[in-house]
Amino acid sequence: MTEPQQSALFAKYMESLHWSVVQINGVYIYFRRFGVFGGIIKIHRPHVLPDIKQLISIIKEHKLTTLVIEPKEKQDQKELNTWCRSIATYIRINKSPYLPTKTTRIDITRDEDPVVFRSKTQGRAKSNQTRRDR
Repeated sequence: MTEPQQSALFAKYMESLHWSVVQINGVYIYFRRFGVFGGIIKIHRPHVLPDIKQLISIIKEHKLTTLVIEPKEKQDQKELNTWCRSIATYIRINKSPYLPTKTTRIDITRDEDPVVFRSKTQGRAKSNQTRRDR
């Protein structure tokens, strides 16, 4: 399944929120400067880890100070740790990124009642309100 955060449509959305977007090895990378505070670079669920040399040049060019990487669900942890160690001398890495476990995936092609039954109370209430508004 293709990650929505790695789509051209999501990249356009991030640009509309005034984030800069670059692609390295086919991976969308989002960054934004915050004046004298430096900047942040976000990598959402990449299918491959971006090339470190290209990423370092972006970090230096835009004076970015913090990296948040949200690994994909099946990311090899050893590979990720090695990648993070090699870039850690250039940028501070957020130790508590937005993990994939925070995303709930629901198969919406099924009948809606089982989906609503499995969702939490607040989600069910919102779903019922949406049905009433139709």
